[in-house]
Amino acid sequence: MPVMFTLNFDVESGIVNGCTGTLKSIRYRTDSEGRRHAVSCVVDTPNVTGASLPDLFPNKDVPFIVHSCR
Repeated sequence: MPVMFTLNFDVESGIVNGCTGTLKSIRYRTDSEGRRHAVSCVVDTPNVTGASLPDLFPNKDVPFIVHSCR
């Protein structure tokens, strides 16, 4: 699924507002009522210039973790 970043997530690594990519995976948690809530995802994007994390495609996959304001 195509995605576009709407915030400057990591300017040094090229993940900025307008950067596009493809959603590869989503991790969910299930609450006590059986509803799923996204907690993280991996996006494949050619715009990455920083180092990748282990087990991700070098310089192409970007992990994102949900930030809670609560």
